[in-house]
Amino acid sequence: MILLPQLLTLSGSGQNCGKTSSACLLIDKFISLQPIAVKISPHFHHYSSGKLCFSVKGKYEIYQEVLDNTSKDSSRMLKAGASKVFYMQVKDRNLEEAFSLILTEIKDRPIICESGGLHKHFKPGLQLFFYKDIIPSTKSNSYVPDLKIQFNPDTIQHHLCPIEFSNKSWQLVF
Repeated sequence: MILLPQLLTLSGSGQNCGKTSSACLLIDKFISLQPIAVKISPHFHHYSSGKLCFSVKGKYEIYQEVLDNTSKDSSRMLKAGASKVFYMQVKDRNLEEAFSLILTEIKDRPIICESGGLHKHFKPGLQLFFYKDIIPSTKSNSYVPDLKIQFNPDTIQHHLCPIEFSNKSWQLVF
């Protein structure tokens, strides 16, 4: 497993549990650090608001988001202030290879990444897990997030307060 202390991952119990909203709040909070945002999806579909960066047919497609005025998650991240946003369509078996390509573009910059499976290949500095109502049991004992957050739009900023980035690493500071 590859250690990436500059990587913060957001995963969750499904759709509409606060992952993208929280990513946008964190991007805004750390805008002076020019964070890079990444949205990873295991689903392949037509993608029209980005420019194609890398593609290996049947394995992955990686786009750089260029529009900040759509309702797509990657567009919302760009509008929040990320210096670059990458959108990846990739299956878990090809995730390490595809994400490694993005790392060549990022260097040591802070990364805020929405992904359900990246933690299987890379050890982030900080892992956040979002849920709506009941904390679901995790599928694997190897996945232990640093912080579990029950999403509530009225209190989400409070839960993100202890997150800091220093010495090229994401950390919780209580």
